Amino acid sequence: MSEPSCEKAAPARPDGEKQRQEQLRFGTDGIRGIAGRELTARTAFALGCALCRLYPSPRVVVGQDTRTSSDMLAHALAAGVAAGGGQAILGGVLPSAAVSFFVLQEKAACGVVVSASHNPPAYNGLKVFGGGDLLTENSPAGRALTPVQCIHYALTRPAVACVMSGVHSKKELLDSLAYETAAEDERDFAEVFATFPKMSWRGHCMYCGHCAPCPKGIDIATVTKFLNLAKAQGEVPETVREHYAVLPAKAGDCIACGACEKRCPFGVFVIQNMADARKIFGK
Repeated sequence: MSEPSCEKAAPARPDGEKQRQEQLRFGTDGIRGIAGRELTARTAFALGCALCRLYPSPRVVVGQDTRTSSDMLAHALAAGVAAGGGQAILGGVLPSAAVSFFVLQEKAACGVVVSASHNPPAYNGLKVFGGGDLLTENSPAGRALTPVQCIHYALTRPAVACVMSGVHSKKELLDSLAYETAAEDERDFAEVFATFPKMSWRGHCMYCGHCAPCPKGIDIATVTKFLNLAKAQGEVPETVREHYAVLPAKAGDCIACGACEKRCPFGVFVIQNMADARKIFGK
């Protein structure tokens, strides 16, 4: 039997189906799905291969939670890293913060947490992150962000209410605390993201708020957050529906003037998003 290789993107299928390149679809919090059905060993293997294309011969720290599917996914991921010429460091059951710590401790390229957080036991997920990479010119995006920009980016993600910053020195702590007094232009990450030489978010809302103001008073970034949360879940969670209901202006108020799309640095199809939100939320 031949060894799995990244050229095939995944180990051979037992049913003899012709190999195809595995597509990795990231949501707002990594890759998630029902383990064995939507999130398989093939997916984890392909992710390991992809990391080796992003980083040359990387060392990758892998942590996991206690779900029954986590061992399978962690070892499949490690096999993909090995097939791509990298080295996987299997840490076993670890919290996400510990994986981040060990990425720096082991001077690894990145870390992966196998976990689906609060989702039901049948689900699992693959969350990839680097230990501070975005703060340096060694960022896989090819350009550094400031601590203030990173914190603001995190706080503007769907359902995020707080951020815990990891620090190694008093200076790093003060750099993080500077967020509290930073001006809006210092917090703004949109311009940097839009010019990343190695990554593109074109067509994807970053919730940066550059689309504002809307002549009808729609909070476009917030409506889009709720829309994406509903799409990611495959249904409208009750809490999302309740938060949408109290918005003073709804997606249905959109007059399709296009002013927001002209201001968006990411080329998001805002008018279409508003139409989708109206359809999903009913108004």
